[in-house]
Amino acid sequence: MKRWIRFLIVGIAAAGCLLFLIILFLPIPLQDMQLMRAKAAMKQAYQINQALYAYAQGHDGAFPDGKSSNKAFRKLFQEGLVDDEKLFFIKAQNGGGKPPDGVIGTQDDSFAKALEPGECCFYYIRGGVTDGGDPSRPIILTKVGGSDGKVFTIVVRVGGQSRVEDPRAEDWFNKEYLKSKYGIDPNDILAPEGPVPGPWELPLPPGPEVPLWVWVASSLGGLAVLLAIYLKFFRKHPPIPIESVPGA
Repeated sequence: MKRWIRFLIVGIAAAGCLLFLIILFLPIPLQDMQLMRAKAAMKQAYQINQALYAYAQGHDGAFPDGKSSNKAFRKLFQEGLVDDEKLFFIKAQNGGGKPPDGVIGTQDDSFAKALEPGECCFYYIRGGVTDGGDPSRPIILTKVGGSDGKVFTIVVRVGGQSRVEDPRAEDWFNKEYLKSKYGIDPNDILAPEGPVPGPWELPLPPGPEVPLWVWVASSLGGLAVLLAIYLKFFRKHPPIPIESVPGA
């Protein structure tokens, strides 16, 4: 077999092994990164909504009340429905907010340290009920945006629907719009305490958690393929030295 063909086979095998490792361990999927951030925030909003429903089940179908979204959501801690502040926080692109410190207080002080100003990134629309209310009425809102200018709105409705919305379709943060379409009193739209929220930016979801043995096995597998090709095409059929060719 000609030498250039053997080199071509080895090159293709090496490229295949490298491509396999890249696909397996690439930490940033080849998708719209901002949409990924929005979907990650949507999962947080959905979990908050589940806690709100659990609260309503013990309060005649009514969701919690408060003077801000921080205070309303703090009641979820008081009821023992949540215990992690990180659920309510999205890393702020514009420097607003502060990472939750994990200090939430105790039952004795009604969890007064939970969701202090800056530790919550979700708007909350109070007044919703689980029975007899409009299921399309929004209850949780937030924005997710990035340096590329794309902004998405996360909307959770009373009926439990959680979606990533294009803010150009509906003016979600316009109080008059919400009043005319959903009959929401502007005073019921509770903003988070602290810096003016949004748009918020989530860090990219981490890449797949790959055990060390998978790394080792994949690397050894790639090396084994290359070694097999070498033994098959080079060691078995080494190039003939020029000195041994008759008449050379």
